[in-house]
Amino acid sequence: AWLEADLDAVDRKVTPWVIVTGHRQLYSCAKRNKDIADAIEPLLLAKRVDLVVVGHIHLAQRTCPIFNGTCVDEADEYGFKAPVHAIVGHAGMTVSACTAERFGPWGWGSLQHGYATLEANLTDMRVKFYADCEGGPTEDWTHPADCGKDGSSPLLHTYEAAMPYPRGY
Repeated sequence: AWLEADLDAVDRKVTPWVIVTGHRQLYSCAKRNKDIADAIEPLLLAKRVDLVVVGHIHLAQRTCPIFNGTCVDEADEYGFKAPVHAIVGHAGMTVSACTAERFGPWGWGSLQHGYATLEANLTDMRVKFYADCEGGPTEDWTHPADCGKDGSSPLLHTYEAAMPYPRGY
């Protein structure tokens, strides 16, 4: 009830992008976490949540706009398709049984240690996933070839979204 109340209170003219954060993922490694997804995914879609950011799984992953395990290609009258889910859990120890081949048809994923940044303005949102060049390689990960050459972490992936402002809902 509290999540629905919070989402209902959002004024999209003031807060054009709605991002929900949590610990447990709805999607990872080509699997839908049925218990969590059945409980909140319809609400996230109904309230037009743009991005869901979670951790828990020690990897990086980004889905397509997705609902009930299926990528949503058609937008509604306001340009919204479905929430995109991002796992930003790749900052620490590798404990995931997921492999790069098992990220599934939903989007992008990486097992490299790293971090992510999020930038947004009224009309554009960008999530960037970077490799960590400071921590050193682990037994199942080696540095990308360009790590450390210019002192910056290499960009692994960028997700970009654009929506008109104001949204109309």
